[in-house]
Amino acid sequence: MPDERQNGVDSVASVLNDAKGLLVSIRKIKVLQVSSAALKNRTKDLVKDYFLNLQPHLVTIAISTTELDVMMQAAMKMTNGRKTRSVYIKTLTDICRRLELIEASPEYIRRGSATVIAGTTTTRPEQDQLIVATLERLVPAAAASYKQVLDDLSRGRFSYRGTAGELREILREVLDNLAPDQDVMNAVGFQLETNRTLPTMRQKVHYILTSRSQSATAMEVPEQAAINVDEGIARLVRATYNRGSASAHTQQSKGEVLQIKMYLDSVLGELLEIHKG
Repeated sequence: MPDERQNGVDSVASVLNDAKGLLVSIRKIKVLQVSSAALKNRTKDLVKDYFLNLQPHLVTIAISTTELDVMMQAAMKMTNGRKTRSVYIKTLTDICRRLELIEASPEYIRRGSATVIAGTTTTRPEQDQLIVATLERLVPAAAASYKQVLDDLSRGRFSYRGTAGELREILREVLDNLAPDQDVMNAVGFQLETNRTLPTMRQKVHYILTSRSQSATAMEVPEQAAINVDEGIARLVRATYNRGSASAHTQQSKGEVLQIKMYLDSVLGELLEIHKG
């Protein structure tokens, strides 16, 4: 199977490799409790990588992630405080075994390789149409922008800056609908970030999920995904002025837009409470 760690999509093999590497590092330490900030950050990165990249991919190809989701959430919780070395080893071992089972499953072998073409992710019609239908009901303007993005990616464009702008507008309109500025600013404990006069996208996501009594761990991934959408679009626009080859720019920017869309889909899945199974 081709390496899927391109444009934001991870294969099971790449995440499994990271999990095994982390497990080896944990086994090497001699202390009873894991207090290393570096090891905790590697654990957090593993979990974020899974939920932002691999998990949506598995769901798209109809591979059950229920057990692995629970294991990954447990891994994230380990980083809060000082858990014992044995807890880390057991949790990471369970994750590795589950990933190995998925990788060896006929369903993953058959469906997984069909979702990557020429190093870019293909569209995911069922998930895309579910998002469109939900947006049409709740935020029609965002639905129109989302459909424009799908059309741009299917037809191809000389420049994808406009497509990236549509992605930002989708997230902005959904957040403005679910979390008006004044409501967010009136929330208990709210503080504007430095040099900002209005709530950021991350703060709006936090407000929405807090109102639904989501745990801090559950909020971390969608909040980071919202940041990735905003920062990814800014990087794409800046890079436009630094590339000399039009063909190289077009190829690269399409991949970047696909990655931004993946982050957006992850956020929308949480905000719109779209449950894919």
